[in-house]
Amino acid sequence: MRVWAEILPQSFDQQAIKKIKNKTAVVTGAGGFLGRRVVNRLKVLGWTVIEAFNGKIEIDEVTHGFDLNKPQTMKSIRSIVAMDALIHLGAKVGWNGETIQDLATPNIESTSELSKIAHEKNAKMIFASAAVVYGSKTTLISSDSPLNPDTPYAESRLEAERIIKKTSSNYCILRLCGLWGERGPAHLMLNRAINGALNGVTPTIYGSGKARRNYLYVMDAAEIVIDPLNEQKQGTYIVGGVERLTIFEMLQKVCQVFLPGEAPKHVEHEEAMDQIIESTYTILNKKTFYETLISIKEGFFFKRTA
Repeated sequence: MRVWAEILPQSFDQQAIKKIKNKTAVVTGAGGFLGRRVVNRLKVLGWTVIEAFNGKIEIDEVTHGFDLNKPQTMKSIRSIVAMDALIHLGAKVGWNGETIQDLATPNIESTSELSKIAHEKNAKMIFASAAVVYGSKTTLISSDSPLNPDTPYAESRLEAERIIKKTSSNYCILRLCGLWGERGPAHLMLNRAINGALNGVTPTIYGSGKARRNYLYVMDAAEIVIDPLNEQKQGTYIVGGVERLTIFEMLQKVCQVFLPGEAPKHVEHEEAMDQIIESTYTILNKKTFYETLISIKEGFFFKRTA
Protein backbone atom coordinates (compact mmCIF):
# COMPACT_ATOMS: atom_id res chain seq x y z
CA MET A 1 0.00 0.00 0.00
CA ARG A 2 1.40 3.39 -1.04
CA VAL A 3 1.09 6.48 1.16
CA TRP A 4 1.07 9.90 -0.44
CA ALA A 5 -0.23 13.31 0.56
CA GLU A 6 0.55 16.73 -0.82
CA ILE A 7 -1.04 20.12 -1.34
CA LEU A 8 -2.30 20.68 -4.88
CA PRO A 9 -0.24 23.65 -6.20
CA GLN A 10 -2.03 26.77 -7.40
CA SER A 11 -0.23 26.44 -10.74
CA PHE A 12 -1.58 22.89 -11.21
CA ASP A 13 -3.78 23.75 -14.21
CA GLN A 14 -1.06 25.53 -16.17
CA GLN A 15 1.56 22.89 -15.45
CA ALA A 16 -0.80 20.04 -16.25
CA ILE A 17 -2.03 21.54 -19.52
CA LYS A 18 1.55 21.80 -20.78
CA LYS A 19 2.16 18.12 -19.99
CA ILE A 20 -1.00 16.66 -21.50
CA LYS A 21 -1.41 18.45 -24.81
CA ASN A 22 -2.90 16.09 -27.42
CA LYS A 23 -3.51 13.29 -24.90
CA THR A 24 -6.61 11.09 -24.95
CA ALA A 25 -8.50 9.44 -22.10
CA VAL A 26 -11.35 6.92 -22.24
CA VAL A 27 -13.73 7.28 -19.27
CA THR A 28 -16.29 4.60 -18.46
CA GLY A 29 -19.28 5.57 -16.34
CA ALA A 30 -18.82 9.03 -17.83
CA GLY A 31 -22.44 10.02 -17.20
CA GLY A 32 -22.40 9.04 -13.52
CA PHE A 33 -22.15 11.08 -10.33
CA LEU A 34 -18.33 10.95 -10.28
CA GLY A 35 -17.86 10.42 -14.02
CA ARG A 36 -19.42 13.74 -15.05
CA ARG A 37 -17.02 15.63 -12.81
CA VAL A 38 -13.99 13.67 -14.01
CA VAL A 39 -14.88 14.27 -17.67
CA ASN A 40 -15.42 18.00 -17.14
CA ARG A 41 -12.15 18.35 -15.22
CA LEU A 42 -10.16 16.49 -17.88
CA LYS A 43 -11.58 18.72 -20.61
CA VAL A 44 -10.65 21.84 -18.64
CA LEU A 45 -7.11 20.47 -18.42
CA GLY A 46 -6.94 19.97 -22.17
CA TRP A 47 -7.53 16.24 -22.54
CA THR A 48 -9.45 14.73 -25.42
CA VAL A 49 -12.08 12.62 -23.64
CA ILE A 50 -13.91 9.64 -25.12
CA GLU A 51 -16.97 9.02 -22.96
CA ALA A 52 -18.60 5.64 -22.40
CA PHE A 53 -22.04 5.69 -20.74
CA ASN A 54 -25.62 4.52 -21.23
CA GLY A 55 -24.41 1.47 -23.16
CA LYS A 56 -22.58 3.31 -25.91
CA ILE A 57 -19.34 5.04 -26.86
CA GLU A 58 -18.55 7.36 -29.75
CA ILE A 59 -15.20 6.90 -31.48
CA ASP A 60 -14.27 9.05 -34.47
CA GLU A 61 -17.92 10.11 -34.84
CA VAL A 62 -19.07 6.48 -34.99
CA THR A 63 -21.29 5.17 -32.17
CA HIS A 64 -20.51 1.71 -30.83
CA GLY A 65 -22.19 -0.43 -28.21
CA PHE A 66 -20.40 -0.37 -24.86
CA ASP A 67 -22.25 -2.42 -22.25
CA LEU A 68 -20.54 -3.73 -19.13
CA ASN A 69 -22.99 -6.64 -19.19
CA LYS A 70 -21.52 -7.60 -22.59
CA PRO A 71 -17.73 -7.74 -22.15
CA GLN A 72 -17.19 -8.32 -25.86
CA THR A 73 -18.38 -4.74 -26.51
CA MET A 74 -15.35 -3.43 -24.59
CA LYS A 75 -13.24 -4.36 -27.61
CA SER A 76 -14.61 -1.38 -29.56
CA ILE A 77 -12.02 0.88 -27.92
CA ARG A 78 -9.22 -1.07 -29.60
CA SER A 79 -9.93 1.10 -32.65
CA ILE A 80 -8.66 4.17 -30.79
CA VAL A 81 -5.26 4.86 -32.33
CA ALA A 82 -3.71 6.66 -29.36
CA MET A 83 -5.01 6.09 -25.84
CA ASP A 84 -3.04 7.58 -22.95
CA ALA A 85 -5.40 6.75 -20.09
CA LEU A 86 -8.32 4.46 -19.38
CA ILE A 87 -10.33 5.63 -16.36
CA HIS A 88 -12.73 2.89 -15.33
CA LEU A 89 -15.50 4.34 -13.17
CA GLY A 90 -18.40 2.25 -14.50
CA ALA A 91 -19.79 -0.61 -12.41
CA LYS A 92 -22.95 -2.38 -11.38
CA VAL A 93 -23.54 -1.30 -7.78
CA GLY A 94 -24.80 -4.13 -5.62
CA TRP A 95 -27.01 -2.56 -2.94
CA ASN A 96 -30.22 -4.41 -3.87
CA GLY A 97 -29.50 -8.01 -3.04
CA GLU A 98 -27.40 -8.84 -6.10
CA THR A 99 -25.35 -12.03 -5.96
CA ILE A 100 -21.75 -12.43 -7.09
CA GLN A 101 -23.13 -14.14 -10.18
CA ASP A 102 -25.14 -11.00 -10.96
CA LEU A 103 -22.03 -8.84 -10.63
CA ALA A 104 -19.38 -11.07 -12.19
CA THR A 105 -19.95 -10.06 -15.80
CA PRO A 106 -20.22 -6.24 -15.44
CA ASN A 107 -17.72 -5.82 -12.62
CA ILE A 108 -15.14 -8.55 -13.19
CA GLU A 109 -15.20 -9.81 -16.78
CA SER A 110 -15.59 -6.38 -18.36
CA THR A 111 -12.86 -4.96 -16.13
CA SER A 112 -10.60 -7.80 -17.28
CA GLU A 113 -11.18 -6.88 -20.92
CA LEU A 114 -10.53 -3.20 -20.27
CA SER A 115 -7.35 -3.90 -18.33
CA LYS A 116 -5.98 -6.04 -21.16
CA ILE A 117 -6.73 -3.31 -23.68
CA ALA A 118 -5.10 -0.64 -21.49
CA HIS A 119 -1.98 -2.81 -21.32
CA GLU A 120 -1.97 -3.37 -25.09
CA LYS A 121 -2.31 0.38 -25.69
CA ASN A 122 0.29 1.26 -23.05
CA ALA A 123 -2.38 3.40 -21.38
CA LYS A 124 -2.55 4.31 -17.71
CA MET A 125 -5.36 2.33 -16.05
CA ILE A 126 -7.17 4.13 -13.22
CA PHE A 127 -9.75 2.02 -11.45
CA ALA A 128 -12.40 3.25 -9.03
CA SER A 129 -12.70 0.46 -6.48
CA ALA A 130 -14.33 0.76 -3.04
CA ALA A 131 -13.18 0.86 0.59
CA VAL A 132 -15.87 -1.72 1.30
CA VAL A 133 -13.31 -4.40 0.28
CA TYR A 134 -12.20 -4.09 3.93
CA GLY A 135 -15.65 -5.06 5.17
CA SER A 136 -19.02 -3.35 5.40
CA LYS A 137 -18.90 -3.24 9.20
CA THR A 138 -15.27 -2.24 9.71
CA THR A 139 -15.22 0.86 11.91
CA LEU A 140 -11.68 2.02 11.10
CA ILE A 141 -10.09 1.28 7.74
CA SER A 142 -6.36 1.86 7.34
CA SER A 143 -3.46 0.48 5.33
CA ASP A 144 -3.04 -2.14 8.09
CA SER A 145 -6.64 -3.37 7.88
CA PRO A 146 -7.15 -6.92 6.55
CA LEU A 147 -9.20 -7.38 3.42
CA ASN A 148 -12.68 -8.64 4.21
CA PRO A 149 -15.00 -8.52 1.18
CA ASP A 150 -18.15 -9.54 3.05
CA THR A 151 -20.67 -8.56 0.37
CA PRO A 152 -20.97 -9.68 -3.27
CA TYR A 153 -20.27 -6.12 -4.43
CA ALA A 154 -17.06 -5.94 -2.38
CA GLU A 155 -16.04 -9.36 -3.64
CA SER A 156 -16.51 -8.24 -7.25
CA ARG A 157 -14.46 -5.09 -6.67
CA LEU A 158 -11.58 -6.98 -5.08
CA GLU A 159 -11.49 -9.61 -7.80
CA ALA A 160 -11.40 -6.84 -10.41
CA GLU A 161 -8.42 -5.31 -8.59
CA ARG A 162 -6.58 -8.63 -8.66
CA ILE A 163 -7.11 -8.94 -12.39
CA ILE A 164 -5.82 -5.42 -13.04
CA LYS A 165 -2.67 -6.16 -11.07
CA LYS A 166 -2.08 -9.28 -13.16
CA THR A 167 -2.84 -7.82 -16.58
CA SER A 168 -1.74 -4.17 -16.39
CA SER A 169 1.75 -2.85 -15.69
CA ASN A 170 0.69 0.78 -15.29
CA TYR A 171 -2.27 1.23 -12.98
CA CYS A 172 -3.66 3.15 -10.02
CA ILE A 173 -6.42 1.57 -7.92
CA LEU A 174 -8.45 3.91 -5.72
CA ARG A 175 -10.47 2.33 -2.90
CA LEU A 176 -13.01 5.12 -2.51
CA CYS A 177 -15.17 5.85 0.52
CA GLY A 178 -18.73 7.18 0.19
CA LEU A 179 -18.98 10.20 -2.11
CA TRP A 180 -21.32 13.09 -1.39
CA GLY A 181 -22.60 16.16 -3.18
CA GLU A 182 -25.62 17.68 -4.87
CA ARG A 183 -27.80 14.98 -6.49
CA GLY A 184 -25.56 12.27 -5.08
CA PRO A 185 -26.67 8.62 -4.95
CA ALA A 186 -29.41 8.07 -2.39
CA HIS A 187 -27.86 5.02 -0.72
CA LEU A 188 -25.71 7.53 1.26
CA MET A 189 -27.68 9.19 4.04
CA LEU A 190 -25.84 12.49 3.60
CA ASN A 191 -26.89 12.69 -0.04
CA ARG A 192 -30.49 11.97 0.91
CA ALA A 193 -30.32 14.75 3.50
CA ILE A 194 -28.86 17.31 1.07
CA ASN A 195 -31.22 16.43 -1.76
CA GLY A 196 -34.16 16.62 0.62
CA ALA A 197 -33.04 19.91 2.16
CA LEU A 198 -32.71 21.47 -1.30
CA ASN A 199 -36.42 20.71 -1.65
CA GLY A 200 -37.33 21.99 1.82
CA VAL A 201 -37.40 18.61 3.60
CA THR A 202 -35.87 18.50 7.09
CA PRO A 203 -33.34 15.65 7.47
CA THR A 204 -33.92 12.87 10.00
CA ILE A 205 -31.33 11.35 12.33
CA TYR A 206 -31.91 7.74 13.29
CA GLY A 207 -30.53 7.18 16.78
CA SER A 208 -28.26 9.69 18.50
CA GLY A 209 -26.22 10.53 15.41
CA LYS A 210 -22.94 10.11 17.31
CA ALA A 211 -21.41 7.76 14.74
CA ARG A 212 -18.60 9.38 12.77
CA ARG A 213 -17.96 9.45 9.03
CA ASN A 214 -15.41 11.05 6.73
CA TYR A 215 -17.16 11.00 3.39
CA LEU A 216 -15.42 12.55 0.38
CA TYR A 217 -16.87 15.43 -1.63
CA VAL A 218 -17.35 14.31 -5.24
CA MET A 219 -15.35 17.21 -6.72
CA ASP A 220 -12.39 16.33 -4.51
CA ALA A 221 -12.77 12.71 -5.62
CA ALA A 222 -12.61 13.84 -9.26
CA GLU A 223 -9.33 15.64 -8.57
CA ILE A 224 -7.90 12.50 -6.99
CA VAL A 225 -9.02 10.31 -9.90
CA ILE A 226 -7.17 12.42 -12.48
CA ASP A 227 -4.17 13.38 -10.35
CA PRO A 228 -2.17 10.15 -11.05
CA LEU A 229 -2.21 11.12 -14.74
CA ASN A 230 -0.14 14.20 -13.92
CA GLU A 231 1.98 12.82 -11.09
CA GLN A 232 2.46 9.30 -12.50
CA LYS A 233 1.51 7.72 -9.19
CA GLN A 234 0.97 3.97 -9.22
CA GLY A 235 -0.28 1.31 -6.83
CA THR A 236 -3.31 0.89 -4.59
CA TYR A 237 -4.63 3.66 -2.37
CA ILE A 238 -7.36 4.12 0.23
CA VAL A 239 -9.29 7.35 -0.31
CA GLY A 240 -11.35 9.10 2.36
CA GLY A 241 -12.28 12.65 3.29
CA VAL A 242 -10.22 14.88 5.59
CA GLU A 243 -12.90 15.89 8.11
CA ARG A 244 -14.29 13.37 10.56
CA LEU A 245 -17.78 14.45 11.59
CA THR A 246 -20.63 12.81 13.43
CA ILE A 247 -23.87 12.21 11.59
CA PHE A 248 -25.46 14.78 13.89
CA GLU A 249 -22.81 17.40 13.02
CA MET A 250 -23.26 16.82 9.30
CA LEU A 251 -27.04 17.04 9.32
CA GLN A 252 -26.98 20.00 11.69
CA LYS A 253 -24.80 21.87 9.19
CA VAL A 254 -27.12 20.82 6.35
CA CYS A 255 -29.96 22.50 8.24
CA GLN A 256 -27.90 25.61 9.01
CA VAL A 257 -27.09 26.12 5.34
CA PHE A 258 -30.26 25.02 3.55
CA LEU A 259 -32.96 25.30 6.23
CA PRO A 260 -31.98 28.14 8.61
CA GLY A 261 -33.74 27.98 11.96
CA GLU A 262 -34.53 24.27 11.67
CA ALA A 263 -32.84 21.31 13.32
CA PRO A 264 -32.65 17.65 12.26
CA LYS A 265 -35.50 15.43 13.40
CA HIS A 266 -34.67 12.51 15.68
CA VAL A 267 -36.10 9.00 15.52
CA GLU A 268 -35.23 6.32 18.07
CA HIS A 269 -33.24 3.65 16.32
CA GLU A 270 -30.39 1.21 16.76
CA GLU A 271 -27.13 3.12 16.95
CA ALA A 272 -24.94 3.24 13.86
CA MET A 273 -21.23 2.41 14.04
CA ASP A 274 -18.30 4.64 13.17
CA GLN A 275 -16.99 4.22 9.63
CA ILE A 276 -13.68 6.05 9.31
CA ILE A 277 -11.27 5.80 6.39
CA GLU A 278 -7.61 6.65 6.99
CA SER A 279 -6.77 7.94 3.53
CA THR A 280 -3.42 7.10 1.99
CA TYR A 281 -3.98 9.40 -1.00
CA THR A 282 -5.12 12.86 -0.06
CA ILE A 283 -5.09 16.21 -1.79
CA LEU A 284 -5.13 18.75 0.99
CA ASN A 285 -6.01 22.44 1.19
CA LYS A 286 -9.67 21.93 0.27
CA LYS A 287 -12.83 23.64 1.53
CA THR A 288 -14.34 22.50 4.80
CA PHE A 289 -17.58 20.54 4.86
CA TYR A 290 -19.51 23.68 5.84
CA GLU A 291 -17.84 25.82 3.15
CA THR A 292 -18.66 23.18 0.54
CA LEU A 293 -22.33 23.16 1.57
CA ILE A 294 -22.37 26.93 1.11
CA SER A 295 -20.94 26.52 -2.39
CA ILE A 296 -23.58 23.90 -3.24
CA LYS A 297 -26.33 26.22 -2.03
CA GLU A 298 -24.99 29.16 -4.04
CA GLY A 299 -24.68 27.03 -7.17
CA PHE A 300 -28.14 25.54 -6.72
CA PHE A 301 -29.89 28.89 -6.41
CA PHE A 302 -27.81 30.39 -9.21
CA LYS A 303 -28.99 27.62 -11.55
CA ARG A 304 -32.60 28.13 -10.46
CA THR A 305 -32.50 31.85 -11.18
CA ALA A 306 -30.39 31.72 -14.34
